[in-house]
Amino acid sequence: MGSLRAFVAIYPSPDELQRCVSFRDRLRNLWRDARWVRDGQIHLTLRFIEALDESRIALLADGLREAAFRTAPFPLGLCHRVPPWRGARVDALSAQSDELDQLARRVEAAARQAGLPPEGRPFRGHVTLARHDGRWPKVELPSFEDEWLVRSFRLMKSELGRAGAAHSVLEEFSLGG
Repeated sequence: MGSLRAFVAIYPSPDELQRCVSFRDRLRNLWRDARWVRDGQIHLTLRFIEALDESRIALLADGLREAAFRTAPFPLGLCHRVPPWRGARVDALSAQSDELDQLARRVEAAARQAGLPPEGRPFRGHVTLARHDGRWPKVELPSFEDEWLVRSFRLMKSELGRAGAAHSVLEEFSLGG
């Protein structure tokens, strides 16, 4: 068996996605030098996995299922502030809540139980809208606030290609059982 690039992420509902896309498109009109995230790839990453051995997928999924079962659905506030953190090379919506942090810890525990190495950096909840070279535009970017209702998360496969990454769902986990 081989390994694959994977990640665990929260995806917005269709209505939540449309609000993010509308805001992203407003930004795109002001800032043409950035590389903008495609509509279907807007998500909040809970855990990135550089190399997931295919033999560990079932074990990881078991742990993620338990993490989902132990977590009730929760509202997640999002806001746009520029720049979100020092030296940022992404434009993102910031996401912070105790429930999100707890879910991220549970996902990390599931990854560790599946034999994955620890995440290399602390969890910082955000939804990436664009990537850039670190130079922010000279225009004032608008602010934005929204709320998602988190009902599930997904284990995703990520395949790199010429047109960028292609993501596919390996499994979706509903919160609260």
